[in-house]
Amino acid sequence: MCVNSASTVLRGAGDNGGRRVIRHRFVVAACGKASRAQVHVNRTHRPIEKTGLLDKLIGDLTTCQKINDSNWKRLDIDSISRGVVAEGVGTAITGLMGGTGLAASSSNIGMSYATGATSKIIGTVTGAIFMALAFLPKIASLLAMMPRPVVGAIVIYAACFMIVTGWSIIMTRMIDARKTFTVGLALVAGISVETIPQLFGKIPAELKPIFGSSLALATLVAVVINMVFRIGIRSKMTLQLPVEQDVDQKIYRFFENAGETWGARREVVMRAMSAVNEFLETAVALELASGPIRVEAGFDEFSLDVEIRYPGRQMVFPTHRPSAEAILDDEAGLAALSGYIIRQSTQKLRSETRNGEQRILLHYDH
Repeated sequence: MCVNSASTVLRGAGDNGGRRVIRHRFVVAACGKASRAQVHVNRTHRPIEKTGLLDKLIGDLTTCQKINDSNWKRLDIDSISRGVVAEGVGTAITGLMGGTGLAASSSNIGMSYATGATSKIIGTVTGAIFMALAFLPKIASLLAMMPRPVVGAIVIYAACFMIVTGWSIIMTRMIDARKTFTVGLALVAGISVETIPQLFGKIPAELKPIFGSSLALATLVAVVINMVFRIGIRSKMTLQLPVEQDVDQKIYRFFENAGETWGARREVVMRAMSAVNEFLETAVALELASGPIRVEAGFDEFSLDVEIRYPGRQMVFPTHRPSAEAILDDEAGLAALSGYIIRQSTQKLRSETRNGEQRILLHYDH
């Protein structure tokens, strides 16, 4: 832009050399100011751009973890850290060698998921091939000559698997209306940048890196809404139950609501719900409780703890399954079977008596 403007002024300067010099100096000075202003704006926006790239990288690494681990529960922070460091070191090396920055390829991750080819050997061999192509530009140029319809078909194919993988990661947790709005509004905000760019046409230049990037805007909306919606969420919830039959729906609604509010894994919440339901049926059948039963559930990202309190007799939780004869002989054998089932559903179980009140502590790894 500055070079073109300078050329235009010089062509229209006429034969007056002084006028030509004055205009030339004016244009160069104006261009210098514009360049310095542009550099300042770029430096101001670099943290925002880096944050967007970091979010993308974390998403790519999380997807890789999910693809390679059928029992995946949550992102592995150590693995994420190594991936971020590896990309940073690679970018630094390419910068020192005069190359361009590196970035994880989401489409290639989707292709790996689609084909099931996730071996490290494949990645190593592919990397070696591309290193060799760097010294063979004519062969490498063949890749650039790939027809656009072919490229588009590959991208759509890989994108479908990336979208499904992303949704499968989201659905590993129970979600309520708050989380539904968080995901939905973030998705709408990101798509609007690509489909309705004129919507953000009058945004100040300082905010362009946010509202001009679908990734940055979607991330910002998700983080802000999630922080707002987390206000008022309790880490512990309590349920008071009468000693009677047909309260299984109350137990189900209690744990369903708690799991959705906390964003817990459904299978863990269902195990806790089944254990409480099993206990209540046994307590009613054997008249173990002489008063209301209080259930308190507490959650953090790594564990779900359930405490059952009631006045009455203690329930037995054997470590070995009772024999068939003991189960058929009397109700005590049936109660022992229920206690054994409850113990097997937990990682830790502790039963104690305090001031005439029975306490059962159930711990589940999350």
